[in-house]
Amino acid sequence: AEYMGNGELFNLVSEHNPFQLHIYTLKMSVSLPSLATKGIKMCVFDMAGTTINEGGFVYVALKKVLKSENLSFTEEEFNRFHGANKREVIAHFVNRVHPPSPERDALIQRLFNDFVAAINSVYCTADSPITPIPGVNEYFDKLRAAGIKVCLNTGYPRQIADHLIDKMGFKTHIDGSLVAEEVGCGRPYPYMIHGLMREFKIEKVQEVAKFGDTALDMEEGNNAGCGVVCGVLTGADGKDTLLHHGASAVVPSVVDYPI
Repeated sequence: AEYMGNGELFNLVSEHNPFQLHIYTLKMSVSLPSLATKGIKMCVFDMAGTTINEGGFVYVALKKVLKSENLSFTEEEFNRFHGANKREVIAHFVNRVHPPSPERDALIQRLFNDFVAAINSVYCTADSPITPIPGVNEYFDKLRAAGIKVCLNTGYPRQIADHLIDKMGFKTHIDGSLVAEEVGCGRPYPYMIHGLMREFKIEKVQEVAKFGDTALDMEEGNNAGCGVVCGVLTGADGKDTLLHHGASAVVPSVVDYPI
């Protein structure tokens, strides 16, 4: 099943980038099995684009940093890194034009620092436009009331992740979080999910549900062996991309998946 719902017609606006709106009209006619029916004991949610609406600024900032060093890329090349560890993205585009050297390592670090500064300039201001996905904290509470652990994972560094968790009011609604830099490799590697399984003593990978808005989220969930790998249409990638990269379900928003 690709969608869940009650037969109503939904209009969903999804910002794939800050300059172009894509309108999806989705016919909700196929019910999905609930997380409880699937035996899910932990849900792992991506942050930007999945649980947080930040308007795609993360990708605008990342492109600007790369272009500041005249690092060229096509949109197709860049889009493959939606949801990836941001340092790894920068390193990829630097490494393909610069041979190994201490100067190359220093350049990667400088560009990463510039990226973090750009993110902080938007995320950390009092009038920041970023908001939680509507209803997400209430959805988290329902999951926990049903005995399901709620965790976040992200390609952001820990400093930014913690700021977002605090600013979005997530802290009292989730059980834990992991960032890519804490496990050594970001998506599509499964180590963030497996690390959270270890922390919360989840025995079987089939008892984990992964939610995300990117192809790499879907690949991460499948590489981890998750029992549910659900794509959402509130962020970077569209339905066809999510399904092509292994989504077992696609819903308009995380809050639409039945508990």
